[in-house]
Amino acid sequence: MSALVEKDHTLAARVDTADDTYQTALQRRIDTKTEQRSADLDDDGILTRAHALGAVAWSDWYAGFVALLLHALLLVVDAMPVLAKLMSGSTTYDRLLTGRFETGRRLHSEDLQIQHACAAMEHEVQRHRINQEATDRMNRLAHHYRLEQAERAGRFRAELDARAARILRGDSR
Repeated sequence: MSALVEKDHTLAARVDTADDTYQTALQRRIDTKTEQRSADLDDDGILTRAHALGAVAWSDWYAGFVALLLHALLLVVDAMPVLAKLMSGSTTYDRLLTGRFETGRRLHSEDLQIQHACAAMEHEVQRHRINQEATDRMNRLAHHYRLEQAERAGRFRAELDARAARILRGDSR
């Protein structure tokens, strides 16, 4: 058993040593690759040149003015298609596109008006149906009331006739 414990300690020490060796070797390899990659990078790239030009341009007022003028000129050249479109009159395509847009807007407006009219009509139909149902219920109620009133009047009349007949016969109960 002690031999196994001793072997475990020996193997653990070897693993720790190998781990330390591997970590240092890996770090050295990463540093070497990073240095190699940095050396391979182009120091004369467009960003480096743009940064250098900016530093030179703003170090002297004349160079700054020329850079600003150059930027404005490039902006105007970039914006030429837009400026040409704004300066020229409307074309047939523009008129057709505007006509299509207006037609679409008008059709949409008419669709909305139709939907509102349909909703108003549907509401009016529901209101009329409810009024008709209420009128029918009121008429049925009035009819039942008149029937009950006629039945009461009939019973009352029958009672009066029966009493009158008894009075005429001379019964006095």
